[in-house]
Amino acid sequence: MFTFITGSPGIGKSFLLRNLISNFQENNEIKLFGFITSEIKVENQRVGFSLETFHNKRKATLASKINEENFKEENNNGKKLFGKNYLVHINEMENVIHEEIESIFTEIDKQQIKKEEGFDDNKIFIIIDEIGKMECLSNLFVNDVINLIKKLNKTLNLCSNKNIICLMTIPLNHQKVLPNEIVNIIKQLKEKRKDITLTKLNRDEIAQNLTKDIATALNVKID
Repeated sequence: MFTFITGSPGIGKSFLLRNLISNFQENNEIKLFGFITSEIKVENQRVGFSLETFHNKRKATLASKINEENFKEENNNGKKLFGKNYLVHINEMENVIHEEIESIFTEIDKQQIKKEEGFDDNKIFIIIDEIGKMECLSNLFVNDVINLIKKLNKTLNLCSNKNIICLMTIPLNHQKVLPNEIVNIIKQLKEKRKDITLTKLNRDEIAQNLTKDIATALNVKID
């Protein structure tokens, strides 16, 4: 099952995911993949964004606020302008995220072989935080997301695998700001997709419900 979580900037999408992860990351039955983003702050002021992968445990700078030094370096260091305030670290981001996506593909293939041989498969929990405008400045990232959705969808079609959960965060107005290729493939998921819009009023309830739903889907117990 695919779950897409959206909401206004700062509403707490990443915070929600961190809480979910804390409920499952110590469970030896579950393999956690994907990445999550965080703000980089200096003296309580946001100066950029970072990301961290779960399986390969790598970190990267996603974006940094423009200053005189890094603005001059833009064309020489694999970075792209985002709006008026940020430089997106394309090369650094691509290197870390692409490796994590490849690890997901490898694990799914292993799982399929185990099922064909009659062995119990692993429980896979994938988090992609987020499919955002910054990340989508990278063509490699866009292709990785599309290929990931296709791979998971094909796996679900072939074996009705319920031991794979995939949560992705997307912008509130994603149909207008994300590449058409991503918007279209999300639409094609139809009944395999669940959409959640996070608000201040529902976020606590959503956190509780998602925790229960994931535990039920993966057939694991939580404290």
